[in-house]
Amino acid sequence: MTLTTIFAWLASFLLAAAAAYVDISSFFRQRRIGVGSVFRQPSALMFVVCNGFVSVLLLYWALTDSELFINRLFTSDNPVLKGIVIGLSVPLLIRSKWFSVAKTDGNQPAGFEAIYEWIRLNVLQNVNTWSIRIRVKISQKFAKILVEKQNVSEQLRDIVDQEITPFENQDRKIEILDGYDRIQSKYADEEEKLKQLLRYALDYCGIAPIRKHLKDLAADC
Repeated sequence: MTLTTIFAWLASFLLAAAAAYVDISSFFRQRRIGVGSVFRQPSALMFVVCNGFVSVLLLYWALTDSELFINRLFTSDNPVLKGIVIGLSVPLLIRSKWFSVAKTDGNQPAGFEAIYEWIRLNVLQNVNTWSIRIRVKISQKFAKILVEKQNVSEQLRDIVDQEITPFENQDRKIEILDGYDRIQSKYADEEEKLKQLLRYALDYCGIAPIRKHLKDLAADC
């Protein structure tokens, strides 16, 4: 085993793991769903690591079998370049015709692609469920801390406005702020109202930015 081969495996593992991480995090980022670090969620971490190992196995296969389809797609004999290509392409390779077949009753995939997509979907569901628990915990904690603070609902509304402005068009921004205002008028109990407003802010603006603002508000209490 040469140093070049070891480096190729390492590059393949790290790039595939990074691609899996980006896949998970971008899914929630594009939908503006607040989640914490996926590295703190066991199933997400396992998904990232397993993608890395799948990439290493594919690279080993490609290096030991010259007739493998990967070698027909990418003809370079450089193991490092091959490791980089495989590492960045694991999801595409798994979804390719060499690993999957279409069901006769439609275009729904079967084989390894179906298994991969089932695992990915379950990971996304687990991350979402886990992030909901985090958002509930944060909203409960800061509702108790901030309930006596003057004009906290208005300050939180300004924070929501500030956070969504770069991501939403004007109509969508008005819709989100109208939803915030409806919550304000719905609850009579101040702590419950603040808890619901915090949940709303966390849902639409993400956990990290809102938690930072809440810590700043709590420091002024």
